[in-house]
Amino acid sequence: MQLSVHWVQRLGIALLTLLIATACGKSDELDRTSAKALLDAMYVDTPKMYAAPFGIEGELSWQGEQREWGKRTLRDWFQQFEEKGLAERLVLEDTVSSWGTGAFKWEIILSEDGKKLQTDSVDAPKLLVVWTAEAGDVTGISFVDQSKTMATVTYTEVFSMSPVADISQYFNFPDMFPTEPLPPVQKSVQVQLFDDGWRVVQGAPNKFSM
Repeated sequence: MQLSVHWVQRLGIALLTLLIATACGKSDELDRTSAKALLDAMYVDTPKMYAAPFGIEGELSWQGEQREWGKRTLRDWFQQFEEKGLAERLVLEDTVSSWGTGAFKWEIILSEDGKKLQTDSVDAPKLLVVWTAEAGDVTGISFVDQSKTMATVTYTEVFSMSPVADISQYFNFPDMFPTEPLPPVQKSVQVQLFDDGWRVVQGAPNKFSM
């Protein structure tokens, strides 16, 4: 019985050692599956967003016909948001600008669905996300040297439209924010192997883009 227990213990230790070695080997391995996982995590941590250059609130000091045109345009914008279930009401308030001239403040009060489209940028919390980008397929892995501790990963970046992307009157920047789906683009990042696994060290997407 003692001999059996002894061999069982030795077998358990051997299996544990094999599992650890296998796990370590997997953490050092960089293939397209593990590279895609790195890219997905990168885009979750630093999402790349394209936001409307015109926010959902502001103040305009336009006068005369320009002032009335501005109010009509805001009502048109709001109607398009409302039809999509993204806004609840439009606030227009006559006021005086910091220069002492007549002005009006405006704000589109978003619905709960509309609020989900706001950026998470501290610097621009009132802007709306038009596009988001994410990693598509990994198209190649090129190791820098024989040690295989650094590599260039090439991949396809794909874009998704938000529900406000087709409100062209709202953005008024058709070249910067096209209303048709964008084609995928080829990208690359540099990755490096550390003690705790692979990390992206260069080429991460910007968190917020205008």
